Amino acid sequence: MCATSIVEHSPLIRHELQHFSSVMHSYITNQLFNLSWQEFEHELQHKVHGVDELIHAHQSFIERAIFRCLLSRKAQPVMKIIVGILTNVLHFTDYARLDAVANYEKMCEIHAKFREALSLLLKVITKLVARGYQPHLDDYLLRLNFNGFYSH
Repeated sequence: MCATSIVEHSPLIRHELQHFSSVMHSYITNQLFNLSWQEFEHELQHKVHGVDELIHAHQSFIERAIFRCLLSRKAQPVMKIIVGILTNVLHFTDYARLDAVANYEKMCEIHAKFREALSLLLKVITKLVARGYQPHLDDYLLRLNFNGFYSH
């Protein structure tokens, strides 16, 4: 592979990996800080009249946050895939920082692993959403594959 194609291809891969990371960040931010927090505030304003109700509302908030952020025991297989993908992102970044030209083949291998894991993640999430489990994942799926790039 010549250096020119490495220079052209590496930023495309980097952008794809950054897109995944950004989508993951925005999904967690939206689910935790926007939706779960709004529900918590609503409970505080309309349902909490004492310490016991406050404790219950807070516990519900924590449970929703854990569920929506894929930190529950049932979601561990999904989170394991996501952690694997993010690990690939970190490895790619390490190789790119050292020497993108010298590490190009390794970076392409990491990208292939990334794509394989991402394909699995998309299949798993699509099935979960279709079954009605964690319907909020539909938002994540839409953000990740907005233009159908990974559907081919």
